[in-house]
Order: sequence, then structure tokens, then C-alpha cells
Amino acid sequence: MQTLSIHCGATALATLQRDGLLASAVEIIPAAAGGPKGLALHGLDCALFGQWFPQQARQRQLIGASVGAWRMAAAAQSDPVAAFIRLADFYCEQRYSNKPSAAEVSEFCERLVTHIVGGHETEIIETSNYHLNILTVRGKNC
Repeated sequence: MQTLSIHCGATALATLQRDGLLASAVEIIPAAAGGPKGLALHGLDCALFGQWFPQQARQRQLIGASVGAWRMAAAAQSDPVAAFIRLADFYCEQRYSNKPSAAEVSEFCERLVTHIVGGHETEIIETSNYHLNILTVRGKNC
């Protein structure tokens, strides 16, 4: 079984075959929504942002929605591994009532922002290596 599939154009494929995958070639890092997916990627996030990307620093676009936004906010901090650990711990500890209200979910999200981002706002905004882009969508009458 093949564990990784690469879909790319001819030029990109030739570059990968010639040079391998270099951190310096990665300019955009998308991070999708999907709750538990963020936890499944915890180890990879720590390795990529803690070790691999810093070896070849450059401006990168971080794009995230929902848990992906929290992950990318952690990635943009000066100590991304510590931020990823805070995120994973806090995310795993969340608890809701059987039928949570919008207010209950909003209250948790406010605590999450404070726990993950609080005190790190300046380093996230002023980092020269990452530009954080957060996607939000508001569903009404869904």
C-alpha cells in the first residue's frame, strides 16, 4: 500500500524528483477544519514547525479554518511546539452539556483563544516567517 500520493504538475514533479521535498519550497500551509483532525496532526505539526520549517526560514502563508485556525495560530508563535501542546491539552479537556447552546460553545471558544493566543498576539502578528490567514464562515438557518 502506498502511504503518500503526490498530485502535481510536470514542473513540480521534476523539481521533487531532482531535489526532494525541501522546506524552502513550501510557501502555503493550509489547515482545514475538522476537530479531531487537528489532534491527529499534532505530532506532524510539532515536527514541521518545531524543526523542519525553521531549518529553511522564509515567509509562509498559514491558512486555517476552525481547529485549523487554532493550529496555525500556534504555528506562528515563537515556540510553536509549546503552543501545539497547549492547544492539544486544552482541546482534549473540553466538555459540553448534552445539548450545548451557542453561548456555551462561544464561551469555550473565548477561553480557547485566551489559552492559545493570549499573551502571544504580538509575536503572531510580527513574525517575519509566517502570515496568519483565518477563514470564518457564519451559517444562518442551517
